[in-house]
Amino acid sequence: MAMSHSMNRLIQIGNICIQWSALEYLYALAIWQLLHLDSETGKIVTGGTDMQPRIKLALGLAKHLNAPRSVIKALEGARDAIRVEKLDERRNKAVHGVRFQGEESDSEAILIEVHRGAGGRMRHEQTNTELVAIGKELKAIHDQLLRQLKDAGVLATPTSKPARLIDRKTSVRTSGNESQPAS
Repeated sequence: MAMSHSMNRLIQIGNICIQWSALEYLYALAIWQLLHLDSETGKIVTGGTDMQPRIKLALGLAKHLNAPRSVIKALEGARDAIRVEKLDERRNKAVHGVRFQGEESDSEAILIEVHRGAGGRMRHEQTNTELVAIGKELKAIHDQLLRQLKDAGVLATPTSKPARLIDRKTSVRTSGNESQPAS
């Protein structure tokens, strides 16, 4: 039984979300490794950032910390591929676009409208073939960046937990109302 165009469209949009998240995560990992952060601390540092701020932060840190040129080139290469292919705009249209079904609700092409970012509120035609292409392009950028960061040793660097100012497990309460041990 053949898959309907509307079911395929939903699968492709899900794939785009997964590929985008994986690419965002690679930039987050690069930041964590450049700063020698454990994953829990790293999540605090990058958790509130979207793709563009992560890219900017990763590149800024790589340059500032004198990371190997191969790391800087890898981060720049992925950034440039996203920019040149307008993947952020295309991804936003695919994921955030409001769909308008015509009389034929299971056609390969539908009209979408995005209420933010480039393109304003104009309706655009979007095909399932375009959605597949976005997912493939994102995966290719991810795979190349992953390979380059691994080759440069960025993702192989172990991180340790940063020292806490007060270790919760061993801290002693010292408020004025508590009795202090006799010396």
